[in-house]
Amino acid sequence: MGCPGDAEVEVDVGCDEGGFVACGSGRGPPGERVVEGGDVPLGAACGGQAGGEDVLAAGRLKGRDLPTVPYLTQSAAGTGRAEKVRLGEVFRGELLRRTAALAVVSWMTFGAQITVLVLMPTILVDQGYTITESLTFTMVMNVGSLLGAAAATYAALHWPRRLVMTGGAVAACLAALAFGFLAGTSALVLLLGGTFQFFVLLLNSTVFAWAPELYPTRVRAFGTSMIAVQGNVAGAFVPIGAGLLLDHAGVVAVFVLTAAMYGVMAVAVRFAPETHGRSLEDINVEAPSAAPA
Repeated sequence: MGCPGDAEVEVDVGCDEGGFVACGSGRGPPGERVVEGGDVPLGAACGGQAGGEDVLAAGRLKGRDLPTVPYLTQSAAGTGRAEKVRLGEVFRGELLRRTAALAVVSWMTFGAQITVLVLMPTILVDQGYTITESLTFTMVMNVGSLLGAAAATYAALHWPRRLVMTGGAVAACLAALAFGFLAGTSALVLLLGGTFQFFVLLLNSTVFAWAPELYPTRVRAFGTSMIAVQGNVAGAFVPIGAGLLLDHAGVVAVFVLTAAMYGVMAVAVRFAPETHGRSLEDINVEAPSAAPA
């Protein structure tokens, strides 16, 4: 190991009792702690408590006596053994309620989105547009998706999750009905289709900001993946049923089905806890994730 600025001189490296790298060179006596005029604690190299995280906590690279911040206590570190995550943990107690609520939400919003996305070119062809026009219109509508994802970023920082999800579901429901009953001109097809896609991506993006917050740390990834799976399954099967409905009942029936799915979603949202502005520890205090013996 060397010290900054000592590339052309022989460097003597050691550790002092504070866990610093002690560097000696032609610029000073051996043991002097030199990092461009200041100290940087490198506990990882010397076995001390200070580390690169202390530099981040201090907000500066130069200066002596940087504070050591104990991010982990000995008890928090534990034995270092990885605890097993069991499938049943996300289907018990309070976590069951959260998993079920978000599973319904994911099923409805992703099922509705994929259904409209897959069937839209066919729907437009049935309304008399050419294949080229149908694909072009579908592509332009998806500009609304980009704006919806951007809006979800802002909403995640400033607005409660349940408010965003409930309001977005109601708006998507109305946009779907408006498209089914009113989209008789090219301008309305683009306007209503883009509006629908805006709210769809607002909802889909918010789901994956919300879902990880609902689970304790050791089951967070597993629980979130269970929510994602529901959306993937819905995206595979709902368009098939909607396609059959399109063949037998027409375009309006497909968008009525889509609106109904968002109505169910608006109700399911109410069964999951609000997480905006709360710490993860506070959110999960009622949902301990202790592994069964």
